[in-house]
Amino acid sequence: MKKLFTTLLILMVFAASAIAQSNYEEVVYLKNGSVIRGIIVEFVPGVSLKIKSGTNVFFYKIEEIEKITREIPEKGSGANGAGDYGFKSKGFGASYEMGFIAFPGDFTAFSMVLVNGYRFSPHFFMGLGIGAELASGFVSVPAYLDFRAYFLKSRLTPYFDLGLGYNMWSAGGGVLHGFMASPAFGVRVALTQKVGMGLNLGYKYVGIPISNSLVSDGGLTFRIGVEF
Repeated sequence: MKKLFTTLLILMVFAASAIAQSNYEEVVYLKNGSVIRGIIVEFVPGVSLKIKSGTNVFFYKIEEIEKITREIPEKGSGANGAGDYGFKSKGFGASYEMGFIAFPGDFTAFSMVLVNGYRFSPHFFMGLGIGAELASGFVSVPAYLDFRAYFLKSRLTPYFDLGLGYNMWSAGGGVLHGFMASPAFGVRVALTQKVGMGLNLGYKYVGIPISNSLVSDGGLTFRIGVEF
């Protein structure tokens, strides 16, 4: 379990690093003082370039250009501002995630969750989640409140997610009922103005009351998904 946790943690660090590379835009500075921000879609060395900014594509000869740089997008700027990447102030939203949960003893189950809710600000989302964890002879169904906090208002942001609620557990033919808590840390990157991709690593705790005692279990969770 410790080796698996270390491997997933390294994977998340590398993934976040790779995603961070996309958190930039090309900037073309012209000799006439104009500045164009966007994505270079064509470059002919020593001749010309085309840059896409929003829905427009601009063409410039090399002699018109002073310099070309890659910079972190300015907030609200053109095609790459924070407001253009799904961080609306308020509104309904949803996320769909899948991955796995690894319980002690090398028991691993496929995991999928759906969360529908409301974004109260660019930094805070709350919703209702339902999911399923499946393996041979094993089914777990969580239904919970989901609280999500985004640390940055940018194309790439880390976030904290907490799920609290009910959990149905079926193994060996019996059905048990209990509660669950599932904290996780992740990173989210915007893919378009309305769609983002996230991946997170966390832990799920399950408590099941049985005969005046509490039986508990838990496992490491890893999921990747999309947000709308």
